[in-house]
Amino acid sequence: TESLALKDIDHAVMQMQEIKDLGVKLSMDDFGTGYSSITALNGMNIDVIKLDMSIIKEDSNNSDRSVLEFSMQLAQMMHVKTVQEGVETLEQLERVKSLGCTYVQGYYFTKPLSKEDFTKYVLENY
Repeated sequence: TESLALKDIDHAVMQMQEIKDLGVKLSMDDFGTGYSSITALNGMNIDVIKLDMSIIKEDSNNSDRSVLEFSMQLAQMMHVKTVQEGVETLEQLERVKSLGCTYVQGYYFTKPLSKEDFTKYVLENY
């Protein structure tokens, strides 16, 4: 998570690079809830930023101070994929898609599922 990585940035960056060297992709969960450091984020070499659900809940399509829009632009500039969690409505889905969000999750699609139920859900719906 963002807050854990920022407690000791140098150590976190070193460990993250060791993991990436093994071929593992890295994702930062709960982005937007801690004390984001753009410089630290850039040095972490992560592959995916998972945007906290509070970002979509607070978003206003009409606002010139949209944290969602800024977060998407930042991720795109850094060539990092995004996951927006907490999408519950078609309007929210359309909003994040229009901003270029890579992946979406939330109750709009389904409640949390077990591995078996998820497999069944995907096979039946996609």
